Amino acid sequence: MQDNAILNAIAKRSSIREYTGEVVSRDQLETIIKAGMAAPSAMNHQPWEFVAIDDRALLDKLGDVLPYAKMLHKAGAAIAVCGNVEKDCPAPYNSI
Repeated sequence: MQDNAILNAIAKRSSIREYTGEVVSRDQLETIIKAGMAAPSAMNHQPWEFVAIDDRALLDKLGDVLPYAKMLHKAGAAIAVCGNVEKDCPAPYNSI
């Protein structure tokens, strides 16, 4: 089997539990979001919305109010991935 750098990167990925607070550039956020948008979706409906957050005060506020987002206090940015039910499935299937 041919060595594939992308598959190797996916297979060797790790979960980051500590953040440095280093600034994440808009270009870096855009690249990450474009990668997420390239994911397949049923019938190419792409039922997602991405919200990039790099405002320090907002990251801290979210870290305060979201029980599983305490890491935002040390993160340089965050991307919230939201499902858009309007795009989820075409009628008449969306009422199932």
